Amino acid sequence: MRFSLTGVLIGIYLFIFGCQPPAPEVEEAEVLGPPMAKIKPHELKKHGHIRTDDYYWLKERDNAEVIDYLKAENDYTQAVMVHTEDRQKALFEEIKGRIK
Repeated sequence: MRFSLTGVLIGIYLFIFGCQPPAPEVEEAEVLGPPMAKIKPHELKKHGHIRTDDYYWLKERDNAEVIDYLKAENDYTQAVMVHTEDRQKALFEEIKGRIK
């Protein structure tokens, strides 16, 4: 029986990649990506210089839009870091145990 090299390589490829377990479900946060802050240019004039700060609006602590953005950022961080919860708790307990 005679096989071509190409046919053998294709067979090996299909065997290896066809037998892979299904990919784990990807967290929604990883698919969507991190929240992006809106760019709202604001000119700052000091000492004869003009500087543009695109994220100056984030300084407004009482602004509902800023609070919503920060909540979205925190939710994203928590979703991405969920796989490290056990390590975080262990590290916290170790640090707490070293405090006199």
